[in-house]
Amino acid sequence: MIVLPAGFVAWFILLREGGAFAGKGSAYSGGWHWQGLCLNLWESFTCVAMCYGLLVIYRDLFNRQGRLAKFMSVNAFSVYVFHPPIIILAARMQHSLLLPPIVKFLTLTCIGVVMSFALSAVVFRRIPLLRRIL
Repeated sequence: MIVLPAGFVAWFILLREGGAFAGKGSAYSGGWHWQGLCLNLWESFTCVAMCYGLLVIYRDLFNRQGRLAKFMSVNAFSVYVFHPPIIILAARMQHSLLLPPIVKFLTLTCIGVVMSFALSAVVFRRIPLLRRIL
């Protein structure tokens, strides 16, 4: 909880000491300026700190699975392996439709997700040889 306020204070000090408030903002845009170096270091540390912070938040608040998440987790590898032919077949079936591309994309996404998970659960994971792998 201390990292975010400390990062904001460090950013504010960097801008004030580097002259950003006095109209010298071009030093932050690139080149061999200490302001650009410090800003890039600040961005890197802030990014890493935010990633760790999000990991902690999600670990503490959302560390559980419902039925849907459990189903998707169990079938994830099978979907990963077998989704390309499903997507290709669905895309070929939509090829001749006269629809806007975004509609085709959304339809293909829905079909691909539903069919990949359905076939994984009903067909692929029930085949004896594949059951041991998937």
